Amino acid sequence: ANFQFDTWEKQILMASSSYLWDYIRKTGAAGVFIPLSGGQDSGLTALFGYYMCMRLFTYYKEGAADVTRHLRRVIGIPDFDPKSPSEIAHHLLVTAYMGTAESSADSRKRATDLAKFINTDHYEIDMDTISQEIKSLITQIFKIDLKFQAYGGTMMTDIALQCITARLRMVMSYLLAQMASLNKKKTSYYLVLSCTNLDETVTGYFAKYGASSGDLNLMGTLSKEE
Repeated sequence: ANFQFDTWEKQILMASSSYLWDYIRKTGAAGVFIPLSGGQDSGLTALFGYYMCMRLFTYYKEGAADVTRHLRRVIGIPDFDPKSPSEIAHHLLVTAYMGTAESSADSRKRATDLAKFINTDHYEIDMDTISQEIKSLITQIFKIDLKFQAYGGTMMTDIALQCITARLRMVMSYLLAQMASLNKKKTSYYLVLSCTNLDETVTGYFAKYGASSGDLNLMGTLSKEE
């Protein structure tokens, strides 16, 4: 037979998007929430979600009755008639950039540009106020002024601050996923996607219960190079 296999990149896209839609459909979720950092991992995770929307739109235009039925049920609009993949993405994908004073303008711009490109329901959150409350509490308990090394702190205070931010982002991710559902008048919840690649998992280069936490991780078996 005259045939050829898809490239490994295409196979990953197909498998990840199929898995994601199947999980959304079977769990009764309203879609997925993705914490966009402006980096490669979260950016690719968001593009996996958008590719899913592209495939859903293709099936819809081809008249696939089962896909149309499930899509309308998940989105919650009985006569939903999308005109583009981005219209589907705005319903199924919620993203947020959770920045701090240490976050770069470039990372914020990358996150914002990507969210606009795929038309997610996007939010920008300032995490400094929450972090400051945690730091003040630690000062009250241990009389320690938490500072990054660059500002006179130590390696231990540096790691502590990084973990505080990562874990607060995890808490905010789940909260935003729930509140976005209410804000969009959905009757279900949004699944939280974590964005930790295989290299980080194998080496332990992540904060426990931080960005590595989520309901699903589409990046979990991919190395940074991949």
